[in-house]
Amino acid sequence: MTLPSVVGNYQKKATATRLKKAYTILNQAIQSSEFDNASIKYWNLNNNSKKNLWEIYFKKYIKYYEVGSTPELVEYYTWLNGTRVTGDGIFTNYNNRYVKTSDGMIFIFAGGHVNSYNNYLGVDVNGLQKPNQLGKDLFYFVLSNNYGLRAYGDDGMDGGKSTALMSDRNNIINGNSNSCNITSRGHYCTALIMFDNWEFKDDYPW
Repeated sequence: MTLPSVVGNYQKKATATRLKKAYTILNQAIQSSEFDNASIKYWNLNNNSKKNLWEIYFKKYIKYYEVGSTPELVEYYTWLNGTRVTGDGIFTNYNNRYVKTSDGMIFIFAGGHVNSYNNYLGVDVNGLQKPNQLGKDLFYFVLSNNYGLRAYGDDGMDGGKSTALMSDRNNIINGNSNSCNITSRGHYCTALIMFDNWEFKDDYPW
C-alpha cells in the first residue's frame, strides 16, 4: 500500500471510532436524562419549546467546557459536495447550541428544528480541525419521541417517512440531494456508516 492510502485508512478508522464514541455518549446522556425527565416519548421536542434541547435534556449529562450559538460555526463547514452550509437550519438558528468537549469533539443541538417529531443533533468528531465537512468529520443524527436517537437518513426520521431508509443501502447513497455521495450534501452519511457496521467501505465518498 502507498503512504497516502495507509494514512487515509488510518483516518477512516479513527473517524469511525470517534463517531461510534459520540453515538455512545449521546445515548448514555439520553438514558440518564430519561431517569430525571421521564421517557423520551414525553420530551417536549416541538417547535413551541421555550428552551433549547441542550439546556433541558442534555446539559447535565455531557461533560463540556464551552457552549455557543451554532451560527458562530457556519463559516467553518461545507457539505460533502464542497459547497458552504449556508441556509442549513442547524447553523442558522441562534437558539441552537454547540458544545465543545475535553476529548476534542463538538456536539450540536438543534431543538425543535423542523417539526413536532424530530430534532437534529450533530457531532464534529475532531472539533474544528479540518476537513470540517459533512460526511468526513461532521455527522448528523435525529432525535424523535417515537424512535429515540437515529442516524440522519434512518427510518426513524421524518415521522418514519424518510426517503433514505437504512434497509436500502443504495437509497442512502443515491436517494436525493441529502444522500451520501460526492455530488450531494452528505446528510445520510451517518446512516451509511452505521449500515456498514461502523466502517468506511471502499465506495464511501471519502
